[in-house]
Amino acid sequence: PVELLRHVKLEDRAYIELVETPKASEELFDPREGTAGLTLTSVAPVMEEGRPVGAVLVGHLFNNDFTLVDRIKAVAGVDTVTIFFGDLRVSTNVPLSEAGGRAIGTRVSQEVFDTVLAKGQEFTGEAFVVSQDYITRYEPLYNHGDEVVGILYVGAQQSSFQELLDSFRDQVFLIAGATVLLAVFIAFPVSWPISRPLSSLASATRQVASGDWSVRVPIEGYYEMQSLAQSFNTMVETLKETQEQLLQKEKLASVGQLAAGVAHEINNPLGSVLLYADILRKETPGDNAQQREDLDMIVREATRCKAIVNDLLNFSRQNQVLAQETDLNLLLQELAEETSKQHLFEQIQIVTELDPHLPCIQADPLQIRQVFLNLMSNAAEAMPDGGKLFLRTSAGPAAGTVTAEVEDTGVGISEENMRKLFTPFFTTKPIGKGTGLGLAIIYGIVKMHRGQIGVQSKVGKGTKFTLTLRQQLPVQNEHAANSQVIG
Repeated sequence: PVELLRHVKLEDRAYIELVETPKASEELFDPREGTAGLTLTSVAPVMEEGRPVGAVLVGHLFNNDFTLVDRIKAVAGVDTVTIFFGDLRVSTNVPLSEAGGRAIGTRVSQEVFDTVLAKGQEFTGEAFVVSQDYITRYEPLYNHGDEVVGILYVGAQQSSFQELLDSFRDQVFLIAGATVLLAVFIAFPVSWPISRPLSSLASATRQVASGDWSVRVPIEGYYEMQSLAQSFNTMVETLKETQEQLLQKEKLASVGQLAAGVAHEINNPLGSVLLYADILRKETPGDNAQQREDLDMIVREATRCKAIVNDLLNFSRQNQVLAQETDLNLLLQELAEETSKQHLFEQIQIVTELDPHLPCIQADPLQIRQVFLNLMSNAAEAMPDGGKLFLRTSAGPAAGTVTAEVEDTGVGISEENMRKLFTPFFTTKPIGKGTGLGLAIIYGIVKMHRGQIGVQSKVGKGTKFTLTLRQQLPVQNEHAANSQVIG
């Protein structure tokens, strides 16, 4: 305050006449502006026998002192520096006009006033300073009570900044022109190993778009081009497999609808045939052996048709999974014990390699049981002279999944038949021995469980089916307290 300045005879040094400034605030930030001084002050105690007996106060008055602002300008390489008391310039090297002089007594613009003084925030950007536009940065100055009392400003004239930009732009254009000329001389030998593989890739892409899934691109060129070609080949293979799976699903859905209709239409007449054939057989005299033999054949063949109809119905009903906690190890162990007593498995050695830490899964135990029973029966039929049947389980390969394998040492499957393995009604068994729906039903059940099924086989070596199932199934409908319907 001016009262304190009088004690040290600095009131005249601190006095600054206010200059009318365009775009300044209508009111002063501090009513003492012009008479009070802004100082950098330090206080230290005077001690005697360990007790404070006084204090030493040292201060540097910024009003009308240009030492600091000129030093900052020289060291930092900026055009202008200003120290404000409130919104009043008390120390600056901002020119008052083109004729010269310092803009002491001028005030900060309203935009900066509102941001830095009123809100205590920094301001960076274009600002109107006295009479010109500058690229600026303003930082608030705080007193010992953490109150905003002034501003520290640095800035560069926009015209100087624009000259710097123009110079930089000219240099960029010059460098760009030289780079283009240089690129013309080196582009061809560098681009050829890149453009040729890319041309091959573009051509292959068009072939794939036209439906040719057999196309592959050569692995050549730089490492990146080789990696791109390899990725393309892998992508085409994956798309091919995905398309085959989609076609298989559509085929299964269509056949399932057909099977349901045919099964219902045939089931009732078959029931009647079996009923009346059985009645006729009972009424046939014992000495008429030929007629009894004919009726036995009718009953036997009608029963076989009935079994085929049941397979058709099972195939058509693959639209719902009654999921519950299922111990896959326990299910496979029970199947191994039950099937080992059947005539089909008399010469088969069943080997179980089950992961003792395998987690339970959410699955329909009846459907999963049907899957493994069919796979085990097919494996046994593939080993007419005996062999080994392996049942394996393990966690993974991905988090939240389990894997089960059914492997035999049988005759194997030819490559031609591998492509048609899950096609409905496809079978390699003699006529009357199978419907060709077993593996199609297995495929449908596994897909309804959001799982995957794969097969590996070598003729004369054996076959291995690998099933990957999820531990948790997505819930679509709540069916009961302890079960979930997935479908």
